[in-house]
Amino acid sequence: MHGSRRLWVTLTLLASALWPTWAYSGGTSFDTNSASVAARGWAVTADLDDPSVVWFNPGGMGFQKERFNIMAGVCLVVPRIKYSDPEGNRPSSNGTNRFTAVPNLYIMGNFGSERQFSWGLSVVLPFGLASKYESDWTGSGLVTLSELRSIFISPSFSYRINKYVSLGASLNLVLATIRLNRALQLPGPDGVIGGTANLGGGPTFAVGGTFGIQARYKGLRLGFVYHSRTKMKFKGKADFNAPEPYNAGLLDQDIKATLGTPDNMWLGIGYHITNKVYLELDVRVTLWKYVSKEIVLEFEKPLNGTLDQQVIKQDWRNAWTFYVGGYAKPIPELTVRFGTGFDLTPIPSYSLGPLVPDANRFLLSGGLGYEHIKSGFYTDVAYNLVLMIPRTVLSTESQDGFAQKWKNVIHLVTINLGWKYL
Repeated sequence: MHGSRRLWVTLTLLASALWPTWAYSGGTSFDTNSASVAARGWAVTADLDDPSVVWFNPGGMGFQKERFNIMAGVCLVVPRIKYSDPEGNRPSSNGTNRFTAVPNLYIMGNFGSERQFSWGLSVVLPFGLASKYESDWTGSGLVTLSELRSIFISPSFSYRINKYVSLGASLNLVLATIRLNRALQLPGPDGVIGGTANLGGGPTFAVGGTFGIQARYKGLRLGFVYHSRTKMKFKGKADFNAPEPYNAGLLDQDIKATLGTPDNMWLGIGYHITNKVYLELDVRVTLWKYVSKEIVLEFEKPLNGTLDQQVIKQDWRNAWTFYVGGYAKPIPELTVRFGTGFDLTPIPSYSLGPLVPDANRFLLSGGLGYEHIKSGFYTDVAYNLVLMIPRTVLSTESQDGFAQKWKNVIHLVTINLGWKYL
């Protein structure tokens, strides 16, 4: 009986690892795929003038002036995780603050008699954040390592209807892998006996789409983007190292789960105060409520010969994010960018845990861009400080009975290099 319970908990955590790290307003995912975007606090839906517009709003490609533009870069992600037990039963602990590098690549160009047609390609890893804890930390029975790697390859096309409106769309081809490790803490005759569970799988493949529009009139800018949900049929393996008598119930085996990722929409409005200063307000909603009600896990070998699937309740809520950002150009070669935002978590208290210790968060952003106008080469750099509001969940509120208080901070540094041809 205890072996079945432990295997169920472990497989539940595998599904949870895939679910929250995929994407949401709040959580461990940030669109850390462009220094110019990150520096403006992600307030770019209505106006963005580099090839990362292919990912953030393909409708904006029609307003780009260059015949060809290519840009690549990397975001360095450093989380600072601090755990304590609000009930005083467990020792405090910190995550190992694992360093993650998330690359990106964009290519785009314009063609047609009036350059009214645009094409683009983005290759990004928008969900590359990993969490790691010491093997003997107080929550090791829940997780010691969770890691998701995803690649989004998005060919895009745009048509500028006239000088005021441009439409665009992308096909999103997604490859993802997952890894999860945790300790097993099993009851024995002389106390707790230990083991390990290592789970991994992929790559899994999914297809989605993006539609975007930008409109402008004099200094006014408007933008809208819709990213569709995707459906990922994940296949993975569960490898256990468990002592007797639990090894008979904790068998190495294949598992399956079909996971949905949510629709999300961005709306932006901006204004060029002068030809050198621009401000924008963006609102984002991520519709977790419609795809995160439950996850169904299928077992290759029924637990204890009877249980061949498990339904896991999630019941996440829709999440809203608000961004304000802009830029100033004191000289033609230099751009100063700035932004801030507030991000609401979709995870209710009973679903919270060390796998993704999420909370509402404040975002502070800034950065610089420099262009060598004659050669067409340019570079951008951004820094983001993500301040999570301390969050407390008592054991009676948690579905795992895990009392927790989190004080977390995330640092992001993004660098891009590019070249454009007029």
